[in-house]
Amino acid sequence: MMKRILPFMMLLVATMAMAQERLYSLEEVDSRWADVTIREVKSGSLPDMLAAFYQQWPTIAVGDAVKVMKQGLTSKVLDDETEYQVHYYPKNGFVEVFDAGTDMGYMTACYWNRSNGHRLFAVNIGQPVDPEMEIVCFYDYDDAAKTLVPVKGLLSALPPKKEGQQRYYGLPKEGKNLVVTDYTADYVKEHLFTWDGMKPVYSKTVDRAYDFDATEVDGDSTTVSQ
Repeated sequence: MMKRILPFMMLLVATMAMAQERLYSLEEVDSRWADVTIREVKSGSLPDMLAAFYQQWPTIAVGDAVKVMKQGLTSKVLDDETEYQVHYYPKNGFVEVFDAGTDMGYMTACYWNRSNGHRLFAVNIGQPVDPEMEIVCFYDYDDAAKTLVPVKGLLSALPPKKEGQQRYYGLPKEGKNLVVTDYTADYVKEHLFTWDGMKPVYSKTVDRAYDFDATEVDGDSTTVSQ
């Protein structure tokens, strides 16, 4: 009897392990994150909030950041050839994963202390191919409830993306301001959001028009009507 049960148990364990290791695509995370509250978050530290996010929405880059932080490290090169690496800044509440510009995915995460005693947690994940895209997820962390509740519409002041435009979210490694950058073949627009104690608030847009006959990029600051 045991000889019959043992192979079944081994298959069951292997199947459970595969299920636990299932990774989500960015398209899946982007379409679903705002509808799911993450519960039983250990604490409001960046490693614990990111680990809870990874448990709910596992992706490769986020998982690599979580593993390095769990090891008690602040930086680690995970692949010498591509320079794929993790850097964690505990004093700043910021972590990033990036490489030397290959087809690897990348991510950043940070948090702000809110005036109501909660924390605003943000995760930015991107990939350069298949398809090229970047997303950002915001959560309110409540230490009493140990939950990460999705916060929707924080960047609603942004203009709609245009065809052929790429959008990148610059979470703050230092300070509190957030910068969203739109790229096309003709220009760069930087949208500045400043911190008001509870959330990033739109401040201004800096237009940078490409001049293909010049060696530098000219820029001027303009405020976009919202």
